[in-house]
Amino acid sequence: MLLTACGDPTGKAAVDEEAQVLRTYPVPKGQTQAIGQALNQVFATGPEGRRIGRASYELPGQLVVLAPESVQASIAESIAGIVGSSGEANAMSTASLRIWVVDGRPGPGDDADRLAVLAPAIKAISGNFPGFGFRLVDQAEIAVTEAGHESTLVTGSGNAITAQLVDSDPMTFSVMVIGPSTPDAEGLSLRSMLSLPPGELVVMASLQDKREPASTGPAPMRFLILQAVEAAR
Repeated sequence: MLLTACGDPTGKAAVDEEAQVLRTYPVPKGQTQAIGQALNQVFATGPEGRRIGRASYELPGQLVVLAPESVQASIAESIAGIVGSSGEANAMSTASLRIWVVDGRPGPGDDADRLAVLAPAIKAISGNFPGFGFRLVDQAEIAVTEAGHESTLVTGSGNAITAQLVDSDPMTFSVMVIGPSTPDAEGLSLRSMLSLPPGELVVMASLQDKREPASTGPAPMRFLILQAVEAAR
């Protein structure tokens, strides 16, 4: 088994400057711990001895990885090779569900570059919420097996995501997201059955208002943006 983390030839610039992204990967159940431990050994030997990511492997058959995007690309390629040669390739065929949590409030938000991947969704939201700024507060990608089993992921921000692929044609997911509340804002509490054409951004919203009843002006909102990625054939 060979797992490598790649990026900049020196390894330093790519890792130091990228935001960490949380993703799940299906892996052969009998190799879950071995693959997770091998990844953590790679992560422990980053530039100047700094750890560049972390892999968790509590659930057999599911690897949860927090690492920069450039590193995730290398991990996905390595795991695909392992799965393809394991005899479990058919069982491991998956779709992915990408999830972003975005806050909308009156006033300024994140710069356009930070929200670039969500630009079509943000443009659509802005039409209904003039004067709002939008801020990315969480993002994750969860692998969902085509066999119909639930996949669960808890992000670093505390959002618990459960997803199940109900139908492949059209791609239909059962999705539940439960998020933590703060003193001034309600957490997410959403459950829905969604038809998600691959690549299309779909927006769900919830009121996040914990202000005093006498407060005036638009209430803050929290938006859940989802994108399905079709399983490779």
